[in-house]
Amino acid sequence: MTRGSTTGLRREAAIHSITVEGRHMRPTSRRSERAAERSAEVLDAAARVLARLGYDATSIDDIADELDATKGRVYHYYRSKSDILLGVLKTGLQRLMDDVGPIAEDTSLSADERLYRMARAHAQAMMTHHPYQVVTIRSLEGHLSSRAGNQDAAWTEVIERRRDYEQLFVRVLEEGHSEGVFLTPDPRLTVRGLLGALNWITVWFDPTADPKGKATPDEIADHLARFVVTGARDGKQP
Repeated sequence: MTRGSTTGLRREAAIHSITVEGRHMRPTSRRSERAAERSAEVLDAAARVLARLGYDATSIDDIADELDATKGRVYHYYRSKSDILLGVLKTGLQRLMDDVGPIAEDTSLSADERLYRMARAHAQAMMTHHPYQVVTIRSLEGHLSSRAGNQDAAWTEVIERRRDYEQLFVRVLEEGHSEGVFLTPDPRLTVRGLLGALNWITVWFDPTADPKGKATPDEIADHLARFVVTGARDGKQP
């Protein structure tokens, strides 16, 4: 699946394969595929509104207006605003895993090269999937700092997914530290600083701003990835 491909994500959510009497079957019809696409459209609209207004100030009416649809269409796919938020969070985290996971598992690369590429992919995701990542980072930080949010199974799953994602970076740093590539004595603490710096992109990056005379998203991702990786090494550029 192409990175950042909304179509790919929608199809992945819509199509499930089964085996019937030894044959590989696709039970999903065009109707169910379209339903998955329309559900994803609701999430896309919700992510934009939630990023712009925040959770508390967002209403189902706002999301419906963003879709240019009725509230009924929103409620057809999601029972409540909290369900929509969880859908946005899971999608945002899954996109990060899709972009960064394959790099983390590529053992043909050195640990420092993997960390650089992972950091670059993460930075790019902060810009390419900007609304989703704004909502994900803002919501998780608020939830974890206040400890006042829902502690049900759905939130637990989201928090565990976030920890699994961070663990990709921790493992690469631990490997590099054991090889003498990284100086950090505390890989987990280093990952928090590294991701904190990259996540801040969601605060200052404006995807709607005039790009004339400014660094491109690729240039931003490359610069910041080199910056954070250098912090874990002995002053050498990756």
